[in-house]
Formats: sequence, structure tokens, C-alpha cells
Amino acid sequence: MARAIAFDADSVWNRIIDEPMTGLPVDLGRKNYRPPSAMRKYLHVTHRTCSMPGCTRPAQYTDLDHATAWKDGGRTDKANLRPLCRVHHVLRGEPGWTFATDSETGALTVTAPNGRSYADEPPPAGFPTRVTRPLSVSDLDGVPRS
Repeated sequence: MARAIAFDADSVWNRIIDEPMTGLPVDLGRKNYRPPSAMRKYLHVTHRTCSMPGCTRPAQYTDLDHATAWKDGGRTDKANLRPLCRVHHVLRGEPGWTFATDSETGALTVTAPNGRSYADEPPPAGFPTRVTRPLSVSDLDGVPRS
């Protein structure tokens, strides 16, 4: 039966890469624009608030925004999605505003039409940072286990 499905011309294949330790989806590629609920929950926990510097709107009440826009080839994955409240999500499309994401840290820098920039501040020492790549077992070295 599996062979019949695999070789059927009407079969649709979706590539989903999951995280080995948790089984959560990490990358849905370019076929899916909207992330599944497990990925949404993961992003809400790791970001906690709207990604706009200074905004304190809780992440669960935000839109998930593609840092590299979907229309420009952006992927639906944890590294390319970030929560933005509706006000800041709409603002992103307004003329003169630029939203740049640091590929190493995931920190967002927003530049207003007047040229003034607003950036994420580094988290306090010992505070978990935003995860911009899948976790691995080596990331847990030195973490106390209960």
C-alpha cells in the first residue's frame, strides 16, 4: 500500500523537518505559509513578547511574521518567524520603515522613516536567549538537571 501511495501521480509530498529531541517541526520549507500550532507555541514561549524593541504585548496575542517575507523566498521555520503585535506587523509594511534581523542572534533592529533606529537589548546574564536554530544535546552541557 505504501508503494502505491508513493508512486501515485496524484500523491502530494510535504517536507517537514522535526527536532529530534522534541519532535516539534523546525522547518516546513516553502510549501506552507502558516506554521502548525506546535511551532506557534514554541515561538510564543521563546519570544514571550512582540519582537518590536520596547513592545510588551504578550506573544500569544501577536501575528507570526516572516523576517524574510514569504513573497521574497522566506521560509516557514523557527529562525525566520517572529511575533509582532498587529500594530507593528502593519507598521512593517509602511513606507520608510525597515526591520532587520541579525542572522546570528535573531535580534531585531527597526529603523523609522526619520532614520532613528531601535534595537533589541541583549538579555541579562543568565537569561535564556531566543533560539534561532534547532537545539542539540551539546546545548544542554552544564545545564542542571532536576
